[in-house]
Amino acid sequence: MFHRLLVPLDGSPEADRILPYASAWANRLHIPILLLSIVDLRVASSVRGQEDVERQLQQAIDRLHREGVQAAVAISAGRPAEEILGVAESQGCDLIVLSTSTRQGMGQGILGRVTDKVFHASQLPLLLIPPLSVEPSMTAPQVPTRLIIPLDGSALAEAALPFAEELAPKLSAGVILVRAVPFAGAIVDEKAPPTGEVEARAYLGRLTERLRLEGLAVQAQTLDGPPVELILALARQTPHSLVVLTTHGRSALARWFVGSVAEGIVRAASAS
Repeated sequence: MFHRLLVPLDGSPEADRILPYASAWANRLHIPILLLSIVDLRVASSVRGQEDVERQLQQAIDRLHREGVQAAVAISAGRPAEEILGVAESQGCDLIVLSTSTRQGMGQGILGRVTDKVFHASQLPLLLIPPLSVEPSMTAPQVPTRLIIPLDGSALAEAALPFAEELAPKLSAGVILVRAVPFAGAIVDEKAPPTGEVEARAYLGRLTERLRLEGLAVQAQTLDGPPVELILALARQTPHSLVVLTTHGRSALARWFVGSVAEGIVRAASAS
């Protein structure tokens, strides 16, 4: 499912500090990395000299090679979000690694401007690293040991399961399935069946049994209340966890419901 990581660099400390995470993931998934440097021609200050670009990329390549990761470079000019998506498609990258706050995102709220555009437009999986996770450290970052999968009973939400099924054994990670029980006044996906506590537990039980038959270590938990807050609380209580979820839906309501939960989690995690 995953064959090549794309890591865009913009010269900011936040972007550069995601390299150790990308390296750790590439090593565990046994896939190469493509480093992408983009010159935004609309911003004069972003047009760096060719020598500076090549020096930054070469330093990153040398570091990755020392860590046993195959890596190549690409330099592109244009609108950053469009270039990221275009290069990912043309170069066969199927996982994009981004920090949720970079130099280009200053003044654009918690979620960086470029990351925000890629987040909404990408049809490829994204690995989003919150800024507090990319502080300088003398130790290598640890890959996740728990994958948290939020579900709402819809096929759209379950589209995240294949990714978790592939990642869990490669990362030696357990899986935590969670389903929020709608609370008074909640708006739910039109395609998700009505759910109470009993139905939610039965639904999670069926998925848990199926995943355990595939050899995965699985836990299940129902959440009674606002999903974004409760999913984030669970993630904070679970060291070295990764939330795996879908962000796009076919119908307008599905896009609003699932997409808003995903965006709420990303924005809140970026701020915490």
